[in-house]
Amino acid sequence: MVVLSDKIYVDLEAIRKLYDEYNMTAEGVHKDVADIRQWMSTQSHFPRIPPSKDEEINHWIEGFLRLTKNNVEKTKIAINSYIKGKNLFSEICSITDFQSYVHSDVFDNLYMMILPKLTSDGLRILLYGVTSDDASLFQPIHFFRRMTMVLDIQQKAGIDFTGIHVIIYARNGTFGHLAQFDLVFLKKVFKLARKAYPIRLKHTHIVFAPTFIEAAVKLMKPFISKKLMSRISIHKDLETLWPMIPKENLPADLGGTLPTLQELHRRTFSLFKNTFLMAFIAYMIEKICS
Repeated sequence: MVVLSDKIYVDLEAIRKLYDEYNMTAEGVHKDVADIRQWMSTQSHFPRIPPSKDEEINHWIEGFLRLTKNNVEKTKIAINSYIKGKNLFSEICSITDFQSYVHSDVFDNLYMMILPKLTSDGLRILLYGVTSDDASLFQPIHFFRRMTMVLDIQQKAGIDFTGIHVIIYARNGTFGHLAQFDLVFLKKVFKLARKAYPIRLKHTHIVFAPTFIEAAVKLMKPFISKKLMSRISIHKDLETLWPMIPKENLPADLGGTLPTLQELHRRTFSLFKNTFLMAFIAYMIEKICS
C-alpha cells in the first residue's frame, strides 16, 4: 500500500491485480493512452492540454481504462461524458476558491468520503450523510459538487478498486433535506454520471434511516433502474449491514474498527487542502467549465 498525502490510500497490490484481471501491460497502456490522447485532440469541445500536463493527463486516462476494464472505446465514451457533464452542469463544478470552500459551513455540513480500506473482494466504500439535522444548512448542489470532487480525487490518486459500496448515513437526515432535491435534475445528473464515472455499484446501504425513507425510496422508482433498485438495502439495525460489509471496513459509528466518522471527516478536510491532488482538479475545472 502507498499513501498519497497523509489522507488518501492507494493499494499498489490491488492495482497489480487489476492489471492481471484486465490483461493490462505497461506497454499496452502506453499505446492505448497515446491512441486516446490522439482521439482527444480531434474533439473540438475538449480543452487543449499543454505538454506540462501530459503525465497527469496520461495517469488520469489510465484510471478510466481501469474503470472500463481496459476497454478503449468505453474509455472514450466515459471521457466524453465527463467533459460533457462538466459543461452541462457547470454549476456543480463552479468553485472559484477551493480553500474558502473547504473552510465553509457548507463543506462541514456534509460527510462525503471514500473509506480507507478495500474490502476483501476489491471494493471501495463511499459514505455520505449530513452532519446536522438542520435542513437550512443543506443545499443539494453541494452534494453533487462534493461527490464529483471525491471521485475526481480518487481517480487522480489512482484507481485500485473493481467497484463500490455506497453507504448513506441517514442518522441526521430529515424530510426537509430530501424535499430539496429536484428528482428530474437528479435523474439527469445520475444518468450522465454513470457514463462519466463508469464505476460498478455493488450495493447501496441506508443506515439509521428515519421512518419516511422507505416511502421516499419507492417514490424514486421511476427515476432509478430496476437493477439499481434491487441493490438498495435499508438496514434497520447494523447487524444486517455487517454480513455485507465487514466491521474492519467500517467506521466506529457503524460498529467498525476504523476511526469515527468525525475523525474521517477531519481527514477528508485535510485531503481537500492537499495541493498535489487539488491543483489538477482545479486545473481541469478551469479548462472545462470556463
